[in-house]
This record gives sequence, C-alpha cells and structure tokens, in this order.
Amino acid sequence: MSQAENQNLFRLTAAVVKASVALFSVLAVAALLVLGLAIVNSQSVLQFIFSDLGSAADVTSPVALPLYLTSLFAQLAVTAIALRILSNLVTAIRENGPFTSQNITRLKRLGWFAIAISILGMLVSVTKANLFEGLPDMTAPPYQFDIAGPVLALTFFVIAQAFSVGLANRQELGEFV
Repeated sequence: MSQAENQNLFRLTAAVVKASVALFSVLAVAALLVLGLAIVNSQSVLQFIFSDLGSAADVTSPVALPLYLTSLFAQLAVTAIALRILSNLVTAIRENGPFTSQNITRLKRLGWFAIAISILGMLVSVTKANLFEGLPDMTAPPYQFDIAGPVLALTFFVIAQAFSVGLANRQELGEFV
C-alpha cells in the first residue's frame, strides 16, 4: 500500500470515528435528559411502566430504577469519553505516526475504559434484574457478563505494549521504523 493510500485510509478512518463520536454525543445528550427526568421522577416512571400490575412499590424497591438509570448514565458517559480518546488516537497516528508515548498512554486508557464499561454493564444487568424481580408472570432477565469488554481491554494493553516496543526501536534506529 502506498503512502498516499495510507493517508487516505487514515483520513477515512478519522472521519468515520469523528462522525460516530458526533452521533453518539447527540444521542448521549438526549438520553441524559431522559435519564435525568426519569431519575428525578422514578416513582412516577415506575407507576407509569407498571400501571397494569399494581403499585410500583409492590413491584420493585424504590432504589432499583434510580440505580439502574444512574448506571446506564455512567456507562454512557464512560463510552463517550472512550470514543473521544479513540478519535484522538486515530488523528494522532495519522499526523505523527503510531509510535509515540502519547499514543501508548491513549491505548492504555482505552484498555481501562473497556474494563470500566464492562463493570458498569454488569451493574446495569444486576439492577435491571432487580428492577423486574417480583413481577407477576414475568421472569427476571438473567445477570449478564459480556466477555468482549475484558478481551477488548486485553487487546488494547497488548497493542500498547507493541507500540512501546516500536517506540523503543524507533528511538534506537531513528525514524526508519
């Protein structure tokens, strides 16, 4: 692949990541507004959702919905930050090359954010199951653990280590790596 093709591929990748970040940001703001209103009015929301099933107090604990919505909010916020770091990483690789200490730091941060997103996902799953516990004629959604998050985190950490080896080789050999 030629240098020009590489630059075009990086520009396209950067544009796709930036468009994804922009779309995610718009959706995140809308979701945050809805989540905020739902948290403030959690009993009203529960009564609206479960109006045919009796009172909300009989259906679930009073903290289940706010905890569920707060964990969803946290997962959304962490994902938005991780997408921003990914966008900065793609831009930095395009402009300065891959083997810089800043890119290694970005990759490690992405690994930690992938772990955080997985943990928040488990919290969402547990609170969701508790939210639906006790509903008549409904089974509680099972607790879920997604292995993709830890695998993604491990991938980011391995790539960060490869970048640090590349940086060391680049410093040793000059700009020819």
